[in-house]
Amino acid sequence: MNAYSHAFDLSEATILPPIEHERESASLTFRWNALHDAADALASLAGCAREDGRSEMAALSRRAAVADADRRALVVQGIDDLAAVMRTGLTAILAVVDAGGEASAAAATLWREFQSGREALCALVETPEGIA
Repeated sequence: MNAYSHAFDLSEATILPPIEHERESASLTFRWNALHDAADALASLAGCAREDGRSEMAALSRRAAVADADRRALVVQGIDDLAAVMRTGLTAILAVVDAGGEASAAAATLWREFQSGREALCALVETPEGIA
């Protein structure tokens, strides 16, 4: 058994605070960054190389800011949904690791789910020209 050690403490984690519409763009950027911080921890647990998605993060926020209200709402809801999946999955994975179990396969699966969710969110606000 190859147990990973970690320094992640999710006991008081609030990956994403509730969003307020008047500060939607700044909050969206904050939430997207927080989600990627959690993904960095997940990549470590999965034994995957962390990705540099910071430019992608900024692009999503810019594109969502100029998207119509329905798409913006879908992005906000999608980020909340992906954060809920990540929070639940990371909590379970860390519990397995803390108990001395092997969780790299579960972490890799959650990592792939995160990547799929992120791609779907980015596709919601892609411009026809591919430029934001």
